Amino acid sequence: MQDKSAAATENAPLRQRIHAETIDQLYRQSRLMQLLTLLNSGFLVYLLWEVIAHEILLTWLTLLVTLTLARSLLGYRYFNRNQRGNESLWAARYTLGALIAGISWGSAGILLYPPDETAYQAILFFLLTGMGAGAYVANTSYLTAFYAFFIPTLVPVIIRFFLDSDKLHITIGIWGIAFFLSFLYFARKAHHEQIEAFRLRLHNQLLLDELVLRHNTAEQANLSKTKFLAAASHDLRQPLFALGLYTEMLESETDINKIREISTLIKQSFFSLKGLLDALLDISRLDAGVVKVHKESFHLQEVFDRILVDYAPMAIDKNITLRIVPTTAVVYSDPSLVERILRNLVSNAINYTQEGAVLVGLKRTGNHYTVRVCDSGIGIPQSELGNIFQEFHQLANPERDREKGIGLGLSIVKRLLELLEENIVVNSAPGQGTSVFVSLQQSNKSVPAATISEQAPEVIGGASILIIEDDHEVCRSMHAFLEGLGHRVLSADSEDEALRLLLRERVEPDLIISDYRLRNDQNGVAAAEAVITYLDKKLPVMIITGDTAPERIREANSHGYRLLHKPIAPQELKLAVAQMLTGDKAS
Repeated sequence: MQDKSAAATENAPLRQRIHAETIDQLYRQSRLMQLLTLLNSGFLVYLLWEVIAHEILLTWLTLLVTLTLARSLLGYRYFNRNQRGNESLWAARYTLGALIAGISWGSAGILLYPPDETAYQAILFFLLTGMGAGAYVANTSYLTAFYAFFIPTLVPVIIRFFLDSDKLHITIGIWGIAFFLSFLYFARKAHHEQIEAFRLRLHNQLLLDELVLRHNTAEQANLSKTKFLAAASHDLRQPLFALGLYTEMLESETDINKIREISTLIKQSFFSLKGLLDALLDISRLDAGVVKVHKESFHLQEVFDRILVDYAPMAIDKNITLRIVPTTAVVYSDPSLVERILRNLVSNAINYTQEGAVLVGLKRTGNHYTVRVCDSGIGIPQSELGNIFQEFHQLANPERDREKGIGLGLSIVKRLLELLEENIVVNSAPGQGTSVFVSLQQSNKSVPAATISEQAPEVIGGASILIIEDDHEVCRSMHAFLEGLGHRVLSADSEDEALRLLLRERVEPDLIISDYRLRNDQNGVAAAEAVITYLDKKLPVMIITGDTAPERIREANSHGYRLLHKPIAPQELKLAVAQMLTGDKAS
C-alpha cells in the first residue's frame, strides 16, 4: 500500500528516472547470472557425464553457452549505446533472454534427470534451486524478468520429483514448492524495497538538483541586479552632474541669451533624467504586475501616424529616412501598450542607424498581423541576439551615450509582448541591419477611423489645492508652480498639520496632492483619506511618489487614486491637475 501511494504521488520525471535506474540495475547484475550460468552448466555436464548421453549434454551446453554469449552482447550494447532512453525496449529484450534462459535451465530438469540415480537427481535439484536463488539476487529490481527466469527453471524439476511418487522424491518436491513460493514472496518484497530505495535516492537527488538550480538562479539574479544598479547609477549620475553645473553657471550669468541657452540645457538634462526614471518605472510596474491589459479593436494607422510625427524629426537630424507604410489594418490589442512597443522599436532602430533608412510595415499572416521594423544600421552578432532583451544591455555603446538610448527599451518591449501574449522575432547580422517582427492579433470587427484628435482639458485657475509633502524643497517648488497657474495652494508636511491647517484656514480644497511616503511611517493615502473623512466630502486625490519598488506600486495602485512618479515634467503636472479638476482622472 505504501509503494502504491508513493507511486501515485510521485511526478512523471521521477517515475521515469526510477524506471531507468531499475533497468540499469538489471543489466549490471546480469553479469552475475552469466557467470553462474557458465560455471554451473560446466559443472553439471561434468557431473552427469557418466549417466547422461553425451550428445544430449553437449547439445544442451552449446545452446546455453550460445545464449549466455548473446545475452552478454546485449549487455555490452546496452552500456555502450549512444543515447539514453527507450528503457522499456531494453527491458523487454532482457526479459526475453531471461525467459529463454529459464526454459533452457528448466529443460535440464527433464532432459538431464538421471533415472534411478537419486544422488544425481538431488544434486540437479539443488543446482537448479541455486540458479533460482541467483536470479533472486540479480533480477528482483525488475520482477517481470525474475519471473521469466525463475518459474520455468524450477517448475519442471519439481513436477519431475512428484512423478517418481516415492516418499523421498515427494519430500524433496514439497521442499521445492516451499522454496519456490518463499522466493516468490521474498522477491516481491525485495523488489519493493529496492524501488523505494531508488525513489528516496533519486528524490533527494532531484531536490539537490533543484536547490543547486535555485542557488545558481539566485546568484545570476544577484549579478544581474548588481549590473542593473551599476548601469542605472551611472546613467542617473550623468544628467544630475550636468544639472549641477548648469545651475551653478546660471547663478552667475547675466547675459539673457546665455541664460536662455543654459535654461535649454537644463531642460535637456531634466528630460534625460526623466526618461531614465520613466523607463525604470516601466520595469518596476511590469515586475509589480500592475500594468493591466485593456484590449480593443483599433486602427493601427493611428498609432503609425503619431509615431511618424514624433520620430520623423529625430530621423531628419541623423540624415536618415523614416518610412512607415500606410495600412488599413484593424488589430485587437491594447492600443497604448502596442504604441509603447512600436515607439521603443522605432527609437531603437533610429538610434543604431547611421545612414540609410528605417522602415515600418505590416504583413498579414493567418489571423495575425506581423509588424516589421527594419533598419540599415550596424546589426547584431548572432551571439548577442539572446542578450538584447536584458536590462541595460547595449551593443556598440560602451561610452553609455544616452543619445543611443539607455538599454531598457527592448527589455520593456519583451515584457509588454508577454503581457499581450504576442511574440517577437529578431533577425540581424553585423553590417546588414536588423529586422524585428512583432505579431498582433487581427480584429474581426470593423472600427470607424478617428477623425477628431483628443484634446487636453482647458487649464483652469482659481481652485484650492492641498499639498501634503514632507520634503520642503519639493513642497516649495510645487507650491510656487501651482500658484503660478492661479490656484490657491495650502501646504502641509503631515496628516496632522494638514488637518490643523484646514481647521485654521476654514477652506475646503478642490484637490489633494500628497506624497506617498511621509515621515513617521505615515503615507499619503492615509493622510488624504483622513482629510476626506474630516471634510465629509469626496475629493479627487493625486498621489505622487519617487518609490519605484514593485510592492510599493502595487500598494499605491490598490487604493484607486491617481498615481504619478517623480520627477514630473511641469507640463505633465499642469495637465494632470487640469484633468483632476475637470473630472478627467485618466492617467
